[in-house]
Amino acid sequence: MTNSSSATDTPLPQVQDRPNILWITTEDISPVLGCYGDSYAITPHLDQFAADGV
Repeated sequence: MTNSSSATDTPLPQVQDRPNILWITTEDISPVLGCYGDSYAITPHLDQFAADGV
C-alpha cells in the first residue's frame, strides 16, 4: 500500500512576480451588465469584479 500524499509532501515553490489573470468569456451578453450602466440587469458579483479589476 502506498501513501497518495507522499508525492505532495514537499510544497511547490510559489511564483510571485506574475499577475493573476482570469479570462471570462460569454456569448450574446452585449453590454447588458450593471457595470455598463444597464438599470435592468442585476449583476452584483460581476459589477464588483469589474470595479475591483484593472
